[in-house]
Amino acid sequence: MAPFEWVRYPWGYKDVVMTNIAIDAGKELMLTIGLEESVTQLGEVTVRPNVGKNKPLNEMVTVSAHTFSIEETQKFAAAVNDPARMATAYAGVVGADDGGNVLVIRGNTPTGLLWRMEGMEIPNPNHFANLGTAGGGISILSAQLLSDSDFMTGAFPAEYGNALSGVFDLRRAGLIGAELRYDLLRKEYQPDLNQLQTTIQTNDYTHSLQAFAQGNLRLSEQLTFNAGLHYLRLLLNGTDAIEPRGSLRWAFAPPPMPCRTGL
Repeated sequence: MAPFEWVRYPWGYKDVVMTNIAIDAGKELMLTIGLEESVTQLGEVTVRPNVGKNKPLNEMVTVSAHTFSIEETQKFAAAVNDPARMATAYAGVVGADDGGNVLVIRGNTPTGLLWRMEGMEIPNPNHFANLGTAGGGISILSAQLLSDSDFMTGAFPAEYGNALSGVFDLRRAGLIGAELRYDLLRKEYQPDLNQLQTTIQTNDYTHSLQAFAQGNLRLSEQLTFNAGLHYLRLLLNGTDAIEPRGSLRWAFAPPPMPCRTGL
């Protein structure tokens, strides 16, 4: 056969041209080709995000407000996906004790904290909380269900009428649900066939459903019984799991001081 010319235009490499390549009938031809990388100098691209981190989501708020994301509740030290524990990193906010997420904001009472969800006031959203308080052991709100929210420590707009010390204005994420992906593989040895056979091999996704319930019963002025229930259903195989929770809380209150009056 007559000689031919071979041209190659590889992406990211310089063009290759080989001439006078002879091919014999009935014989295999192998070519070893070295490629040289082609470097192209491009212009610079500057990306500037338009994110006002110091600007709260509520346009009526001007000062003493912080906007936080769910990623921040996962990265702050000792936050454990709890917005209240994360807020202790802000100036003027301290935790009452390490056993709960009760907040003291600028010296005000912890009971003056207001919780809102999508513009609606909600009760204390914490596990194992006492009546009339704004904190508890840990938040019942899943971080995966929340979106960017506001935390205010003073100078509240008129819409936050019941707040004395601070406000948590929470917002839900656009999509609520739990999707689980799995990859199952099962092989069994068949003695009659003397071979290893694959019985299950699939790659798919499923969903899970969860529900929570929590309540407390004050047995006396010092003793409170807290109980909760966690329900989980996996749609992959239709299995259910129920996890009960319970605790006792004893309040160590000092005895009342005697009051003496006289002239």
